[in-house]
Amino acid sequence: MKLSIVIPVYNEKETIRRAVKSIQKQNYCDYELIIGDNNSDDGTKDILNEIEKEDDRIKVLYNKINIGTLENIKLLKCETTGIFTSLLGAHDAFEDNYFCNFIETVKKNPNGVLYYPKCRYYCTNSKKYSKRYSNIETKELSRHEGMVKVVNNLVKCGNIYGFIKSDLFKILPIEKIYGPDDLILFWLASKGKIHEIDCTGITMEKPRLEENSCERLQRYKKEGIIENKLELLPSLQRKITGEVHLRYLHKDKNLTLDEKKWVEKELIKKYLKRYNCSVKPIVDS
Repeated sequence: MKLSIVIPVYNEKETIRRAVKSIQKQNYCDYELIIGDNNSDDGTKDILNEIEKEDDRIKVLYNKINIGTLENIKLLKCETTGIFTSLLGAHDAFEDNYFCNFIETVKKNPNGVLYYPKCRYYCTNSKKYSKRYSNIETKELSRHEGMVKVVNNLVKCGNIYGFIKSDLFKILPIEKIYGPDDLILFWLASKGKIHEIDCTGITMEKPRLEENSCERLQRYKKEGIIENKLELLPSLQRKITGEVHLRYLHKDKNLTLDEKKWVEKELIKKYLKRYNCSVKPIVDS
């Protein structure tokens, strides 16, 4: 079974080789690696040129301008040819034997749309590791129950770096909102089962393990995850995110009206309690 891995990169000359090596040393060889460089100017392009020449499983796309992280991912997702696709940050790394653990999980549970591992976080400031992840496994739940579990249990979004069925990966709802990962995982729960891989599969590097809302908002603007022109408070950005969730819920043709109403009620409750913001219901009565 062929796997696809995509890495969006911008100015990561210190870490991109490590990310690539974490893929090459897996005990599973049937994969392709597609890297999208967002017009780096720190020497990353030279490293990518060397990497591509060394391994014919690697393909590098070079953007002429920096189009932002999300637009870069949109380009990359169109290039995949594997059965499953995984996203990897250029400063992150897969753990040894992760691909084999994923394959074994698929054999046991072949009906999944997303298979996610446990994540380990490394704080570059404090030099400390932390293992934290969100339990959003839905294998025993109906689709609308799974969507509510994602809404209620999602804290850390490292789950997004699991393997996603490629036909769904190509049509992921990538929106420029505060918390685009939340929306993608919510949407995937509506498409089928989400399974947990019983291993630590990825180490994610962060300058700090906790960001407050304002810091995260500024990072999202810098990385092109939200529109730069939007000077909004975090609570208002969250309100927009909640409304986008409901828009996708409303368009879902596989849920009954009662199921949509229940999911909507739980989502509104979560946003009010966790983010102190009111999200207006849109599901028809």
